[in-house]
Amino acid sequence: MRSVPGATPLASLDAVVFDTETTGLDTAKARIIEIGGIKIDAGRLDDATFCELVDPGQPIPPASTAIHGITDDMVKGRSPFAAALAAFTVFHRGRVLVGHSIGFDFAVIGREAERAGMKYTRPRSLCIRVLGQIANPNLPDHSLDMLAGWLGVPIADRHRALGDARATAAVFLAMVPALAKKGIRTLAEAERASAAMTREIERHQRAGWADPVVRPGEAAAAGRVDPYAYRHRVRDVMSSPPICVAAATTVKQVIDLMAERKISAVFISADGAPGGNARDYGVVTERHMLRIVSERGADAFSLPIGPLASRPLVGVEADAFVYRAVARMNRLKLRHLAVNSDTGLLQGIVTSRDLLKLRASAAIALDDAIDVSLSAAEMGRAFARCRTWRNRSWTKGWKPPSSPRSSRRKSAP
Repeated sequence: MRSVPGATPLASLDAVVFDTETTGLDTAKARIIEIGGIKIDAGRLDDATFCELVDPGQPIPPASTAIHGITDDMVKGRSPFAAALAAFTVFHRGRVLVGHSIGFDFAVIGREAERAGMKYTRPRSLCIRVLGQIANPNLPDHSLDMLAGWLGVPIADRHRALGDARATAAVFLAMVPALAKKGIRTLAEAERASAAMTREIERHQRAGWADPVVRPGEAAAAGRVDPYAYRHRVRDVMSSPPICVAAATTVKQVIDLMAERKISAVFISADGAPGGNARDYGVVTERHMLRIVSERGADAFSLPIGPLASRPLVGVEADAFVYRAVARMNRLKLRHLAVNSDTGLLQGIVTSRDLLKLRASAAIALDDAIDVSLSAAEMGRAFARCRTWRNRSWTKGWKPPSSPRSSRRKSAP
């Protein structure tokens, strides 16, 4: 089964949300006694579930039973860990694993696999406790109950594996719009943001937990096939703030400004102030200026630039993926695009020179799946699965907020 590309939008992710119940909280000694999971298909909760009790081969401490209600009699004669993990692996194969405090679960699974003599390879994963700290750093803590309360998600059958997996899935799906407001929309963006939460990762390490995500560098195969244009947004390559002049500015003054700033385009508005509605601006480019001077001679230098500007602006939203800017420039035979906010305000400019970073524009072609997409989620999945040349491109780092204290029943010190 094809692996999940990093460019897959979180809103259309194929995932399995899971949880484990254990005999204790010490990852070096704890044994798994239940594994529960539920599928997310294209960003929607699916009916397919996994729930299996596991015989740990040792008594369950009464203190643990008091939390999850699982007794020795309930697990006696059930599948051993190796068989349960094999079945769960089949259930989640080809999907991202999502959990809350997932580093604890992976640490226990890893040690159980060692005891069973099994080779265990972690799939790509996301932790909603870590993502919750990014989405809302002001919460008192980022326990599952706290996140559910913030997002208005009801919780039932708490502290059983499938019940907690259902709640975690609902919280994750409800959190996706909040993450989008932080600029985190794809799997790769969520991984990079999570990996940048260094204080939280240090707490994981001190507690003996596994890292909450497989770092993007460790999932290099997936990263290499994600082309730049489908991983980065226009805001990553645009020039901002835009250079603007008043309509009364002369052609000569605009030419001098272009030469001084070493720019190839200037926006024109009545007052020359940046940041207004894009409808109120025109644009002139260096080629435009050459044509004006060629047609009108020296008389052109004293003309006001306002009436000579091209209108309306052709633009692209700052949050659009770079491939949209490439496609629009190619289709309209343009070398410059205005960059607008989602409310229509002029934010910057992107030029063909900016897009030379791609070094692969000839190879940018979407998969045929786009033609048969019936929904926004399917379209997002098609974009993520596009086939292009394998180019290595620079990535722009994400600056995380300071990590607040967090807690859970499996809480790191």
